[in-house]
Amino acid sequence: MALLLNLLLPGAGLILRRREWVGFLLCLNFGLCGNVALAGLLIAPDSLPLWIVYLAISLATLTWFVSQVLFWRAAAAQRSMMAESH
Repeated sequence: MALLLNLLLPGAGLILRRREWVGFLLCLNFGLCGNVALAGLLIAPDSLPLWIVYLAISLATLTWFVSQVLFWRAAAAQRSMMAESH
């Protein structure tokens, strides 16, 4: 469940893995950059300069990848803590 959430909305899986602030900030960044990119590409393309649209797309993509890396690191840390406690 957490993996699917993290794939669809970067950071949501981290919230479920008890990394609330990191997950929240990644969700917020992805949402803001995604909205700017959509507005610049589809809604009002003449209102935003093209470099801002490309920057927003780049930042949203980078946020998605960072979220996946942090999710897998949090999962590995959680598994190692569970293994140490047994």
